[in-house]
Amino acid sequence: MVDTAANTIINGGTMAATVSNTLFIGSKVSNTGTLVANGGLIDCAGSVTGGKAVISGGGILDFGAASTATTTFATSATGTLLLEDSAQYTGTVSGFGANLTQSIDLADFDHTGAKAISFSSGVLTLKNTAGQVVHLHIAGTHTLASFILSDDGNFNGTDDGTKIVDPPVPAKS
Repeated sequence: MVDTAANTIINGGTMAATVSNTLFIGSKVSNTGTLVANGGLIDCAGSVTGGKAVISGGGILDFGAASTATTTFATSATGTLLLEDSAQYTGTVSGFGANLTQSIDLADFDHTGAKAISFSSGVLTLKNTAGQVVHLHIAGTHTLASFILSDDGNFNGTDDGTKIVDPPVPAKS
């Protein structure tokens, strides 16, 4: 656990959570380094500005507030990017869609009527019947039709969030 109360953590190196371990970061992070969820859970309660984040293995990276960190799903990662304030995530996601187990979980985005309404210039736009709108920057080769939205199954007291997967395109035979 790292919590400096009102002080901001300056990360110029690597902060990591390995298999079955949790790193809780209770403070804001000014990040020029890397956050690595390598099979473990990194739970960032405060905002994270700058830097990189990597999800490898079955890691979970949880941004509980605004974040600008560029997030990469490592090759063959099966983990989750969990966004609790999804409209405030302005980083770019890369490496997403390599398998059916990688997911982006928008914990605060009600699944009721959730639809991917556009994917243009690397920006996926989602809207639901509650009027919420989220814009996610996703690098790589994707199409609007390839994104699959479902209920994340985690009722947060207000609504169920939305889980996004993008299955890989089957190899041509």
